[in-house]
Amino acid sequence: MGDYAAKISQLIRFCYRNNWNFIDLTDDKFTIFINSLRSERNQANPQVRKKTEITITAVGRICLDFLSFVGHFYGDPEFVSERGTIRGTQKQYTVTEGREGNPIQSQYWHHHSFSGGDRLKKRNPIPAENIEKLREAVNAYGGSRFIQSRQHCLLSVLEQVGARRGEIAELRVSDILKASNMAHPMLKIVNLKQGDNQYRMVPVTHMLLSELRKHIRLYRNKVIKHKLGKSNDHDLFFISQTSGRPLTDSTFGSEISALRAIAGIEEKACAHMFRHAFITNLFVLLIERHEFENTDDFRKALLNSEKFKMEVMQWTGHRNMNSLDHYVDFAFAKVAGYAKTLTSVHLLRATEVFDKMLFQLTEKLKSGIVY
Repeated sequence: MGDYAAKISQLIRFCYRNNWNFIDLTDDKFTIFINSLRSERNQANPQVRKKTEITITAVGRICLDFLSFVGHFYGDPEFVSERGTIRGTQKQYTVTEGREGNPIQSQYWHHHSFSGGDRLKKRNPIPAENIEKLREAVNAYGGSRFIQSRQHCLLSVLEQVGARRGEIAELRVSDILKASNMAHPMLKIVNLKQGDNQYRMVPVTHMLLSELRKHIRLYRNKVIKHKLGKSNDHDLFFISQTSGRPLTDSTFGSEISALRAIAGIEEKACAHMFRHAFITNLFVLLIERHEFENTDDFRKALLNSEKFKMEVMQWTGHRNMNSLDHYVDFAFAKVAGYAKTLTSVHLLRATEVFDKMLFQLTEKLKSGIVY
């Protein structure tokens, strides 16, 4: 509901500024609306568009759906149609849902003003170099030590846990401390796509947990004590510095967007792209560990090995394996041209994390930031 409202509100503001009623819109006026979205510029960097074509298309499709309702409301069911006042068409596609991968027919709106016209493409994984740029932006931002520490923790959790924004908002201090006491730590993550009170256990490194515990000890607990009192501690990890209240998932998106602007990253960079990178890198490690030669061999292993399948789904929080094909293709593209043999996927993850955190510490020491 919130996402739907956020998208149609842009059309509402457009009509308000032009003093147009919804039912008075024409095909040309709707095209002007779409082009006005393209003309918006990033305030921090006017050379960069505020919205990508994917975002513009997503907004346009929801607005067409809303205007279709408007037409029916005013007794004009063809208001948005192939030959209607607004020439929008509905296209069909098939998605798979559930553990059995049952096909479900769905549809989406299209308008000639949209770029391309096909279904929304899945976002690519965020490149490693852009993650480093975001890290540098945290240090260059000049915020308080609390904010800098929290933002570094956010980037670390996004990169190393592969959780969704809403799942990160539910990350709890007690679960971090519990994982820290494990020889092979597994962090409890709420699984928002599988119903209420559903969780998954994700393997993490002691280095990540050490970073999170440091933030708890030096910053979070002090804010909780002064703003809420120890007896009112809600146990959630990511909190506001000013109020001590839990952060919402939309805050994470805003922070990544702000850091992207500071870092001067022109291409798309959002929180969910970290999840794509996590899953892709996980498959890269699994491919290398088991020395699969092609995507078909890997997919067969996923389908034929119940233990393998459940482990991958446990780590990623997916409900069916068909939705992982996108990441398998990315993973094989990434490993093309080189191969490694290691005895443990988790060991390789730990090694990579260590190298990254060592580099981050070095950069902080160079800039005089130590906490």
